[in-house]
Parts: sequence; structure tokens; C-alpha cells
Amino acid sequence: MTDRKILFRDFLIVNISGVLGAGIVFVGMLLARYDIIPNPDCTFHAITHLYCPGCGGTRATFALLSGRIIDSIKFNPAVVFGALLILHYEIGIVLTLIKNNGRRYYTRKLWPVYLYVAIVVSFFIIRNLLLVFCGIDMLA
Repeated sequence: MTDRKILFRDFLIVNISGVLGAGIVFVGMLLARYDIIPNPDCTFHAITHLYCPGCGGTRATFALLSGRIIDSIKFNPAVVFGALLILHYEIGIVLTLIKNNGRRYYTRKLWPVYLYVAIVVSFFIIRNLLLVFCGIDMLA
């Protein structure tokens, strides 16, 4: 198999499974949002009364899908940055497959992943510091 065929095969596998997985999660989020199924409580928040790194992710996703980008960033910036990372990678793969000139239009470096983790950890710390020491509840 050529590198292009392998890239295309992997692209299809990742995207088909990603779309199916995201679809299942999205349906579950919708069902929970409209009280058709119970919305599970965050165990971390229930025990510590602090926000976990994922708290606000559902609200951020719905805000982003509604076009309210600023609200999405306020709820959880990891959702917006994650969407941008996925979009960048997808565009790069499609360009690589379409142009077929031997050049790669996406990065295989890990710095975007490290930046994503830094955003998640920083927001987790800042949000909880504001909650504990200033009484500012960003998800209220």
C-alpha cells in the first residue's frame, strides 16, 4: 500500500469512528439536557465542591454549536481549542490528500497537544482559585 492510500484509509477510519462516537455522545447530551435521561452529576464536584477540568464542557459545546463562541470559552476553553485543533488537522489531511504533491499540510509535532493540556490545567486552577478565594462562580 502506498503512503497516500494508508493516509486515506486512516483518515476514513478516524473520521467515521469520530463521527459515530461524537453522534452518540451528542444524542446523550441532548437527551440529558431535555431531561429525557438523568444527567449524571460530577463526582469530583460532589466530593470536593470544586470544578473538575471537564466541568462546563457540555454547556461550552452547546454554546459553540449555537455560535456563541465567547460563552463557550467562558464555560470551558478546552472545547473551543479542541475544535480548532481538530479543524486544523482535518484541513491539513484533506489538503495533503487532494494536492498529492508529497508535501504534508498538517503537523505531527506534539506542541499543540501540550498547549491543549496547559489550557485545561490552567483553566482548572484559575477557575477554582476564583471560586475558593473570590467567591466567583464561573458556571453559575
